[in-house]
Amino acid sequence: MSQGPFETFAARPASRKEQLANAYALVVASQLSYRRAEGGEDLAKPVRDQLGEWGFRDADFIGWEEGRQRFMKTRSANTQAFTARGDGFWLVCFRGSDMLGDWFTNSMFTQSEDGPFGRVHSGFLAALNEPSGDGTVLGRILATVAPAARESSLPVYVTGHSLGGACATLAAAYLHQRGVDVAGVYTYGCPRVGDATFAQEYDGGLKSVTHRFVNGEDWVTDLPRTEYSHVGTSWVIRDGVVGESDDGPSADGQDFGLIGELEDHDTQKYVDALEKAWREG
Repeated sequence: MSQGPFETFAARPASRKEQLANAYALVVASQLSYRRAEGGEDLAKPVRDQLGEWGFRDADFIGWEEGRQRFMKTRSANTQAFTARGDGFWLVCFRGSDMLGDWFTNSMFTQSEDGPFGRVHSGFLAALNEPSGDGTVLGRILATVAPAARESSLPVYVTGHSLGGACATLAAAYLHQRGVDVAGVYTYGCPRVGDATFAQEYDGGLKSVTHRFVNGEDWVTDLPRTEYSHVGTSWVIRDGVVGESDDGPSADGQDFGLIGELEDHDTQKYVDALEKAWREG
């Protein structure tokens, strides 16, 4: 069985080449999270089938059934994630923003003191705490992945694009607080999540394993602009070359045009760029 993009995934990457291989595999997983079944099918069937082809097992889909019911009623989206066990690691992947309802959440730039560490974006925290099953999205992840990862002694990778990256960052913080071995947080086109205190506390435990990828002039990574700080290490992708950056596309004070910003935020742009960087790296 081919594991597709996860064929060369390294649970404990020891080189830049392996980190790029992981970055490519996880952005493909992040893109997969947007896929949905049509008609009356099980909403998660295309994702479940693909994960099975890649060799994942014990997959759990959080928020997906609620997503079908909510979309039918309001034409808006909810928070959705999937968890699965791969070859030597656990994966937690959040779906990003592909409906206007998500961007309403993104635009709620007020801060909450109820998150991990310092003050965090109220909308992102609310998205993570949306009802799912008998609890919340975050609650279900903590109740399943945290004990499973500790029992199996396997590391956890958390990933997502756009709003999914923001939720992934917060979820990684909560998992880390509970003693889970978070070996990698890979986000793509991720906005800032919390204030300077949050960023400092987060980086105290997770900076070395947190990789934020910024494709070209993806302006979403520059939001919110005030009273927020990025976490981890920022990697800017330009022409298939991945280079470390201080913060994101606005680190040099430039103001980018809207068309370029929207194009660079597209998941396929990230997939193509990181595949090229991995194969040529």
